Amino acid sequence: MSDKISDAFLTEDFVPRLISHPPSSLLDVDFLTGDKAYLGNNIVPDSAKDPIVKWDGDPNKYYLLSMVDVDDSLTPEGESVNWLIANIKGDGSDHGDTIAGYQAPSPPKGSKHRYLELLFEQPQKYDPDIFVLAENFSIRNFAEDYQLNPLAGNYFASSNY
Repeated sequence: MSDKISDAFLTEDFVPRLISHPPSSLLDVDFLTGDKAYLGNNIVPDSAKDPIVKWDGDPNKYYLLSMVDVDDSLTPEGESVNWLIANIKGDGSDHGDTIAGYQAPSPPKGSKHRYLELLFEQPQKYDPDIFVLAENFSIRNFAEDYQLNPLAGNYFASSNY
């Protein structure tokens, strides 16, 4: 599976533009509507509400979960934050500290955007107040600033035609 993930992330130009290297595993991203993200499949905006994200985590480690719109033409970097939770312990049963609450996809009329979900391993538990979401947000710079290693990822597209 890791070759398929790697190929998808390279084909979409997520590596090296958004992250330094592809994650090694697929992040399970399901929605209460029954839809499931899978390496670029299309999910209509109304169906991409209320995500449920799962992974096999180490109970002694902390994780950061992110979702970014990688096609936001209104920002210089071309990405915007749709969700960010830090200090998630282990497998996610401890919900961590919300840095940016979930925003369902809302691509502008007549467009299609890709939404990238990444799970990073944190080197330690952080004080949530240290996280700064720059106006010109870049998930790559953010990961480098906080020494985050991408472990799992997934993405889907959402269109508004």
